[in-house]
Amino acid sequence: MTRAFDPWAADKPGAWYRVRTARGAAQSWTDVGLKHRADGELTLVAQTCSKTPAEPESEQRVSLVAWELAGEDALRVGDRTIALDVWTAKDRREWRVRDGRHAGLVVRRAADPAVRALREDTLAIGGRAFDCLVVESADGTAWLSASFPLGAVRFEGPGVKRDLVEFGDDWVRRPGFPIESERARLARIMRDADHLVRATDGIRREFAARLSPLPDDADALRLLLEQTELVLDKLDEARRRYQSVEESADGWGLAERELKSLDGVSASLRLAADRIRAKLR
Repeated sequence: MTRAFDPWAADKPGAWYRVRTARGAAQSWTDVGLKHRADGELTLVAQTCSKTPAEPESEQRVSLVAWELAGEDALRVGDRTIALDVWTAKDRREWRVRDGRHAGLVVRRAADPAVRALREDTLAIGGRAFDCLVVESADGTAWLSASFPLGAVRFEGPGVKRDLVEFGDDWVRRPGFPIESERARLARIMRDADHLVRATDGIRREFAARLSPLPDDADALRLLLEQTELVLDKLDEARRRYQSVEESADGWGLAERELKSLDGVSASLRLAADRIRAKLR
């Protein structure tokens, strides 16, 4: 039996979670979100803030690995026993809860230390209840939940504490990081939008050079269409970021000008994409 596990299965693209990490007096916040899901692959986006300005966003593509059921096991701690399935993928091995409300939850990996104690708990965060299996080991104590895609909802270990503090369903409209002023939040939005636009500059220049005339080769046309749609996706994402700036904010005038510019560029690209599709037909 083989199976691919998607930790974000219950979330739609745009969903995000904010995790706070404390090391002594120092604190940082990391947002992780689901950007795309397609063809057995997830695109995740992340951003960390330990000081202002926040770090730039980063993206990561994660392939959903096919796991093979290798056998059964049980986790016995004190008077508690939890039935587990053992799954393997290449050189990786995971122990997952077989059934019940924690079904599918990873409670151990090959290199993990032995479990010392085990209990259940429910954490209420942002109006949502996370049913957790609390696992204690030499590394620390982890509150694991099958409904949280990033592992531990809370973790307490030597010198470090991490906990989920906030979440939402629209990455672009996330609130500012706790240490960001409103001006810093707006600056981050504008910077991230500008970065998306600049990332398309090279492709757009290449695209313009190949439009007149359009190639006759079908493969070349399909590649050109794929590049056009990629650029449009990034420009649409930048547009959503500019639109998230409130009209009452100081940065609205600049955001409005950028939106008008993007509208013209996107309209031209969509017309070009229609020409390519027509020629492919």
